[in-house]
Amino acid sequence: MNTITAMTTATNRNPRELAGRDIRSSRTLSRPVRFGLVGLIVLVGGLGFLTDFSRVLARVDPVRAASIGLPNGQTLAAAAGRHIFQNPDRETRTQAAALAREALRLDPTATEALQTLALVAQLENDQSKLGPLLSYSFDLSRRQVRAHFWGIEEAVTRGDVKLALKRYDLALRVSEAAQTNLFPVLASSTREPLVRRELINVLAGSPDWGDRFFTHLAENSSSAPGAGQLFAEARSRGIAISKTQWATLVKSLIAQEEFDQAWSAYLQLNPSAARNRLRDPRFTRDPITPFEWAVSEEMGLSTSLLAQPGGGRFEVSASPGSRDIALAQIQLLPSGRYRLSGAGELVVGESPQAYWTLACRGGRELARIPVRVTGARISFDGTASVDTGCPLQDLRLHVGSEIGSGDLTLSFTSVQLEPVRSGRP
Repeated sequence: MNTITAMTTATNRNPRELAGRDIRSSRTLSRPVRFGLVGLIVLVGGLGFLTDFSRVLARVDPVRAASIGLPNGQTLAAAAGRHIFQNPDRETRTQAAALAREALRLDPTATEALQTLALVAQLENDQSKLGPLLSYSFDLSRRQVRAHFWGIEEAVTRGDVKLALKRYDLALRVSEAAQTNLFPVLASSTREPLVRRELINVLAGSPDWGDRFFTHLAENSSSAPGAGQLFAEARSRGIAISKTQWATLVKSLIAQEEFDQAWSAYLQLNPSAARNRLRDPRFTRDPITPFEWAVSEEMGLSTSLLAQPGGGRFEVSASPGSRDIALAQIQLLPSGRYRLSGAGELVVGESPQAYWTLACRGGRELARIPVRVTGARISFDGTASVDTGCPLQDLRLHVGSEIGSGDLTLSFTSVQLEPVRSGRP
């Protein structure tokens, strides 16, 4: 009977009969043979345990894992990376490169080994090896953030801005954690027109990190010297930037006393605004930047700005003996003569201690204009001259109530600050 026939006959037998025959046959094995089989099973199981244990240990201590496990490309690649990052001297570089090459021999997909060899090439200034190693790593996987970091460095070294930003884009797409390291570096480069142009080309592709980057720029414009220009140029390309991001940028630039840049950013929110007059004179919208109304939160005063599209009001209440700034707005008035006027209502109380001041930033007062009462109506009207040595001004409403005079509530419906026309007193 040939081999095929024998196999067919065996498979057609009753499974229980075969199992019984196997058991009976095992009883005929000699003791040394049985001990040998047991030893082989233990050896194979032990080697499997070592391999699995080395893989777990590789996440914590890849160097030790490589020393106790069976040859494994990924483990050796991790050990090579740990070697060179702990101490990148010449001897360690040689050891790390040897480990990395062995890792690639065992596993050609061990991208961490490629990255180690790329770092060695970079440290030894061997550009002829660096490019091909990075290309191979990118071909295997685009999710290796470290490879993108080396790619960025290599592109910057070559002066290739377009390629560097492509590498930035890929790194930021595959890892949100990379944003912590890459956003500040990218933001600091916005001062360069070439970088801004290429960066806008990338942002025009709507990467998933783009919106977060605009928020980072707005909140950290002190470390992004070209943030305002980037915002404006991006908007001209049709890239969406939220109202909140523009407002945050305005606030950040004002905090840095970059008033001209802040005003340029503010014009993106309010294109009809003019530097030679006050914004929102009839309280028609809720303020979102310091170039609009700033309502006091001081103790002793109760304030509210009730914005309405057709005209709202600002209301302030002062308890007896209290006195503070109730309302303010930053001005960037060019030199010249200006008129401040407005009206409202005396809701509660009498003889209010209220007046407006226009002062240069730093304290020099240009005008003090009292609020007058006529029956239930209040009004104010006066002029101020701004000189060339006063590029930034603060307009403020001061409100107080004398001790023992009772509560006071004023409601303002309009505040005008505009240039005095020539020939007008």
